[in-house]
Amino acid sequence: MNIRSTEQALLDEHNRTSVEYSQRLIECHAYGRSENDIRSAFRDFVVRTNVIEEESDIRTEAPPGTDSVRRVDLIVRNTYVEFKRNLIVSGQIDSAYTHQLDEYLLEAVQSGFGIQNGILTDGKHYLKRSIGDHILPVPQSRMVVFDQPGQGPRLREYLNDIRHRRARHRPQPSHPHQAPRHRQRLAQAGDCAPQERPRPTPR
Repeated sequence: MNIRSTEQALLDEHNRTSVEYSQRLIECHAYGRSENDIRSAFRDFVVRTNVIEEESDIRTEAPPGTDSVRRVDLIVRNTYVEFKRNLIVSGQIDSAYTHQLDEYLLEAVQSGFGIQNGILTDGKHYLKRSIGDHILPVPQSRMVVFDQPGQGPRLREYLNDIRHRRARHRPQPSHPHQAPRHRQRLAQAGDCAPQERPRPTPR
């Protein structure tokens, strides 16, 4: 078997596995299962479909920034992932969820953790935010829906940027020239103070 056929066989296997494990994510949403169930199904997806190569690249319930009292549901390499039973409230993404994710990412920037992305998901809807984005909160137009098992390979592709680099989970000193950019991102986080931001709708 030549290199090309070997690579194709590996891709085919990843595609089959993606279909199988995306079905579990979809079922978690469809049957109203808990956030922990969705997190477990997502973790299985990224491990079994080789989005990541080592389970040690996954951390759960870790602080988003230095000395933070809050906890991120899941950290996969360079990405924070937050799970909700349903992102959609009255036909819209609950803005409290996007504010929460934005604040976590800003804490990561301030702490020099090397986090590049954030994802909100309920097992069906996915909303991605990157550190380099200039609009906060994330526009709802960026929401992607994966509600068919056959879309498993597309979900794997959607998550592929997780593969490119590991994050640093220890604080790194910021360079002086980076400080203005960090302050700018903080200023873009919203017009209201954290205590004034909407609270997540009870689930």
